[in-house]
Amino acid sequence: MFEMDREFEGQTARAKKKYDDTLRKELESLAVKLKTEFEIELNNSENVFEQEKQAELQIQEVQLRYKYLQESGDKRRNELAKTLQSQARLSIVNRELEEALEAAKKEIKSLSEMQNSKLWWPL
Repeated sequence: MFEMDREFEGQTARAKKKYDDTLRKELESLAVKLKTEFEIELNNSENVFEQEKQAELQIQEVQLRYKYLQESGDKRRNELAKTLQSQARLSIVNRELEEALEAAKKEIKSLSEMQNSKLWWPL
């Protein structure tokens, strides 16, 4: 009986050791699997985050370019408006000068005709 008891304890110890070894191997395998899955998930999350940030940066870049083009467009429109105003003023001055030139030509022609017709009295 004593020997059977010892035999039973030996079998129990071996079974417990076998169970512990199997459990340890399963835990190690599970740890490796979880670590691998974690790394894959982390890489996926980092990629998604990077893509989102890249998309946000592209949107900001487009917005900044649009704002720059709008501001430079406003400046160009203002410059164009000033140029057109200057051109309009120069056109008015040019017309006035042409009218004055035409009047001066008429005056010269009139004086020339008077001198030729001897109605002009020099002083």
